[in-house]
Amino acid sequence: MSNSAPQQPQQPQQPYVAPQTPQAPPYLPAPPTNVLAIIAFVSVFVLPSIVPVILGHISMSQIKRTGEGGRGLALAALIIGYIELAFAVLMIIFLMLWVVGAITLFGVAASSLDTAV
Repeated sequence: MSNSAPQQPQQPQQPYVAPQTPQAPPYLPAPPTNVLAIIAFVSVFVLPSIVPVILGHISMSQIKRTGEGGRGLALAALIIGYIELAFAVLMIIFLMLWVVGAITLFGVAASSLDTAV
């Protein structure tokens, strides 16, 4: 009589499987850049300051509506365009004041010549 424990049926061993490494997400290409945003940015350096402001606003609305890229270009065109526009307005005001001052000064000088004769 042997004191051996009853044998349990052996289960086949599972083969070793390496843990799955996470896969990298698929590459998603960047959305196309809005052409009007590019034109607005280039026009900051070429055209009068009102043009990039108008084009920048139009391109920002298109970008918001379509989801295209180029928001940074449109925003830069707006910022630089508004700075140029403010500078142009200040220059016009300065020029008008200078002209009015010159006319006044010339008028005073001319009237003093008339009384001297």
